[in-house]
Amino acid sequence: SFTHLKKHDFRLAEVPNADLNIANDYRNFTAEKAEEKWEEFFGTGGKFEKRRADNVLLIDYLVTASPGFFETATSDEVDEFFEKSLNFLTEKHGQNNVIYSVIHNDESTPHMHIKVVPEHAGKLNCKHFLGGAAKLKKLQTDFAKEVEHLGLKRGAENSHAKHTTIKNFYKGVNKTKSNFLNDK
Repeated sequence: SFTHLKKHDFRLAEVPNADLNIANDYRNFTAEKAEEKWEEFFGTGGKFEKRRADNVLLIDYLVTASPGFFETATSDEVDEFFEKSLNFLTEKHGQNNVIYSVIHNDESTPHMHIKVVPEHAGKLNCKHFLGGAAKLKKLQTDFAKEVEHLGLKRGAENSHAKHTTIKNFYKGVNKTKSNFLNDK
């Protein structure tokens, strides 16, 4: 739900793998502004108050790079990476459809969440932006071109990498921690 995403992104709920001593970058976004924007679209009297039950209401883009980039990049390069990322998706979706973006510096690899309403031609239409493998590949390729001047390269196309759910990822992390501690 939007409330759950907002709580995670603005650190209004506990995030076990986040270091609370490291500040995040909310720039011009606040949880309150995000809620107001959400209501403009989906609240009472909102633009999409009446909609199909199966409409996709929000796209959560997660933008990051390899940990090596963040270890060697200057702070200006990191700022430029995130600025280019937001500009790329804002141009794709329109400024009015960006609900918020946040940069998380408090996890092992910095990353940005960008939440957008998938509006196209006055309707909710996520397929227009993300429908099918070809569109997703093009999105990744186009984005890679935006940031390649920073020394970044697009991931391998058709790599057949397997997605790991967050739940299974943390199971593996906890198992590794447990094995490490038992070996001491």
